[in-house]
Amino acid sequence: MGLVDFVPADLASYFTVAVSGHPANVNIAAVTPMDENGNFHLPMNHAADGLAMLDAVEKHKTVILEVNPNLHKMHGAVAINIQDVTMLTEVNRPEYVIHPVEPTDLERQIGQAVAELVHDGDTIQLGIGGIPNAVGMFLKEKHDLGIHSEMFTTSMMELIQAGAVTGRKKTYDKGLHICAFAEGTKELYPFLQSREDCIIRAGAEVVDPFNIARQENMVSINTLVEIDLTGQVCAESVGPKQISGSGGGFCFAYGAYRSRGGRSILAFLSRTGKGKSKISASLTPGAVVTVPRNYVDYIVTEYGTAHLKGATISERASQLIAVAHPDDRPTLTEQARTLQIL
Repeated sequence: MGLVDFVPADLASYFTVAVSGHPANVNIAAVTPMDENGNFHLPMNHAADGLAMLDAVEKHKTVILEVNPNLHKMHGAVAINIQDVTMLTEVNRPEYVIHPVEPTDLERQIGQAVAELVHDGDTIQLGIGGIPNAVGMFLKEKHDLGIHSEMFTTSMMELIQAGAVTGRKKTYDKGLHICAFAEGTKELYPFLQSREDCIIRAGAEVVDPFNIARQENMVSINTLVEIDLTGQVCAESVGPKQISGSGGGFCFAYGAYRSRGGRSILAFLSRTGKGKSKISASLTPGAVVTVPRNYVDYIVTEYGTAHLKGATISERASQLIAVAHPDDRPTLTEQARTLQIL
């Protein structure tokens, strides 16, 4: 309808780039009920919302809160005092949940391959969906993993419960499980509220690639929309059509790439649901480059693992063709030779 525009920004800089650059004069948030100190708390999100609300309070903007008794909060949640609130409204709706996705056999195959790249004592970042859930299943046999993640998921809760995640080997924040927001099943939220070692912090801090890189043996596990044969990654658009944002995709890929002993992993099925190869000779015209090829490390599909860090263009093309769908390999090879990259 042409009513919405888009500010290119990643989560680490979203507040300063987008929110501060396009300030609102009314700020609205769903919050937990008021505590004995007159404070309401933002529930499971400190990605950019927390900084925006703190900015609104500091600058005496209009603050409207929707108070919901069903919401939970994590340690570190942003507090808003009743003195700074312009208007309140009460609701009684269920907390938002994400129902678990059962991985397919191919996703389990990818999950097992990814888990083999994760070592005892690593610190991980993980998303949601069939492949991340499959990765989580195979990580339960690991020891002393840590969590430093944009998103806290149900899989991460299960890893803590299984004893695979302790945080004891983290370079900093030892014993603490850090995120910028949390989404998952209804069991996840009371679990996080009850754990003093599960901490929510501002996205600008958690997703800062330089903070991520400080964590030794940092492993980032994400997915993508498409990748070309030189390693350029699009994870937020289909051609020129914006379907998502950069989020923390580049920040975690770059941070893990620069981490001592770290690994950046991009895991995906080799084809879309419509049978189109996600590995292409060139990105679709208009596609957004989310992760530059300089910072792409491991690529995992159901057909194997490609290690692009330190590889030449021709080596990258050969490795990526080898993990593409077998029916797509002849065409990709021919296109690579036409482009003189193979």
